[in-house]
Amino acid sequence: MKTVYLAIGGVFIAGGIGLAVYANHHKPTPEPVVECYAVFKEGMGGWPSDQANVIAAAYDGVPATDIQLSLARERGAEWCSPAWTATAIFGTPSFLAQWPLQDKIPEGCTIPEGNGEVNTVNTVEPVDNLAGVTVYGVKPREALPGYVILPFNKTKDIWSYANLL
Repeated sequence: MKTVYLAIGGVFIAGGIGLAVYANHHKPTPEPVVECYAVFKEGMGGWPSDQANVIAAAYDGVPATDIQLSLARERGAEWCSPAWTATAIFGTPSFLAQWPLQDKIPEGCTIPEGNGEVNTVNTVEPVDNLAGVTVYGVKPREALPGYVILPFNKTKDIWSYANLL
């Protein structure tokens, strides 16, 4: 005689006897991924562009390139405060203050007036030469003391790109 096993709602029925099965109903913690994220001083302050490498290194990362930030925006990244990205203009390493936006400007955005086009990565030259830093690396769960890390997507309340995988 064969025993038939039938799974019904987390309980296995074997020959008429119900056996409880322990299932993990919690979403597992996402594996760390390398991604773009924005770091600022507390109070949303920033640094001169020549400090971008130092700030990124404090998080074991590097300044993200403008191409990496564009790819992050395509994946859903959105923050509305300028942060330095690395780029090469005519072969010369340089920094741009950029931020990604999705299909609308989030409420409470601190972007400079007239510089908030949606569905793109925006670029601005800060008047005071101060901006956050867009880091490319594994995003930590918490910021270092005196720093603020923005969510991957403020509007959708997504902390990290890893949460989408």
